[in-house]
Amino acid sequence: MGREGYIELLKKNNIQFSENEAMASHTSFKIGGGADLFVCPDSVDKLRFALSFAKEKGLPYFILGNGSNLLVSDKGIEGVVLSTSCLKKLTLTDEETVFAEAGATLASLCVFAKDNGLTGLEFAYGIPGSVGGALYMNAGAYGGDMAEVICDSQGIHVEPDLLRLILLVKGVDHTVLISDSYVSNEPTPPEFAHITDLQFDANGGLCGSKLTLDVACRNMMKHTGCSMNDAFLLASRNPARAIGLDREVGTLEIGKRANLVIVDGEFNVQSVMLDGRFVSFK
Repeated sequence: MGREGYIELLKKNNIQFSENEAMASHTSFKIGGGADLFVCPDSVDKLRFALSFAKEKGLPYFILGNGSNLLVSDKGIEGVVLSTSCLKKLTLTDEETVFAEAGATLASLCVFAKDNGLTGLEFAYGIPGSVGGALYMNAGAYGGDMAEVICDSQGIHVEPDLLRLILLVKGVDHTVLISDSYVSNEPTPPEFAHITDLQFDANGGLCGSKLTLDVACRNMMKHTGCSMNDAFLLASRNPARAIGLDREVGTLEIGKRANLVIVDGEFNVQSVMLDGRFVSFK
């Protein structure tokens, strides 16, 4: 009854599907038996509906990206396969931000970014798979699998909801806290006088930050609920690993340089040690 009811809901909502679809046609290795129901929503809302319907009817489900490096048994897949292959939209939301649906391939995203004068995705061009699959599987190449985030107090550089999503998708081990801090003599607009970690230009527009990494860690804990230990990893071990210095610095281990930042329970810096010598005290 669950399967028949699910099919009726798909038809009612004009969601494309097929029965006993050969998974060999949807995997890079060209193997795999039939999927009981192969569902291909052509909008995010339809994907959301199809997923909620499957849960409601108690049907097992599997979300399929580009099928790269996916091994499917000759017995096929029981239940519902939700394919993102019809969700390939790529658009610019502003001059520096690309909106990519989950089914878009990484290669198409890289080309789209290049064609619009954007950089930062060059590492991903040769990675097979879709955007959604890459995020879920934490795809990366040439050291480009780290998510670098600027975490200001107001969540202006990166919104708190997105920070939480990044930690969920990328994980603590693949996220790095960075700063775009620089020195400026421009005054802070009166309406932003209460904000201490953002930088403004002569016209009152945001142009960077005064963000130090101890403050970034504190903000990250506030915005995402991550632990102090995780915040330290985001600001020390992970960046050291990203630039190939993790054999020297980044964690407290025998044989590594004794560079320490000692903080209190609110992540306020109390003292700093550089190569085994205290250089700053509060």
